[in-house]
Amino acid sequence: MSQRFRAGRICGFGPVKFRFQHLGQHSLAGRARASIVPRMTGSSRFASEAEALAYMKTRAVDGSGFTRFAGIEPIKVWEGEAELTLALRPDLTQHHGYAHGAIIGLMADNACAWAAASVMGDVVTGSYTIHFLAPAKGERLRARGQVVKPGKRQTVVRADVWAESEGAAPILVAIAQATIVPVGA
Repeated sequence: MSQRFRAGRICGFGPVKFRFQHLGQHSLAGRARASIVPRMTGSSRFASEAEALAYMKTRAVDGSGFTRFAGIEPIKVWEGEAELTLALRPDLTQHHGYAHGAIIGLMADNACAWAAASVMGDVVTGSYTIHFLAPAKGERLRARGQVVKPGKRQTVVRADVWAESEGAAPILVAIAQATIVPVGA
């Protein structure tokens, strides 16, 4: 598929449609190419955003002992995007006082899985890769996941994890990419 897209053009990949957003251009061997990131539009497993959020609170938070113990709060789960927060507490940190890497991984994994679940239904993580960028020190973590490439058997999703404190700019502490598969696939 060509890398040339105009802002706002809608392209179909299977049952899911994307709206490509133009992020800028750079010259590559004398040819200008557009850098694009897909943004899902108009496709959800759920009838409403409220229904999706209620499902994730019941199924993914209340149904998972570790997620419930950590205190993860889903903020948005809709049309291939997910956002969740976690109030940091001392029992979730490592010996330097930063959020433990496992907790950051949990946030990234859940953001990816929940974004995929909003378009695929019940899912599990097939694999994920995480890159830690900065120490996660703050009052809370925020993770945002976005479907990059949906599919019937697997969906590729990316996530960013931020450390936040009142009165300070959020700090990007990790990025992740995951392959998510539907249960029963």
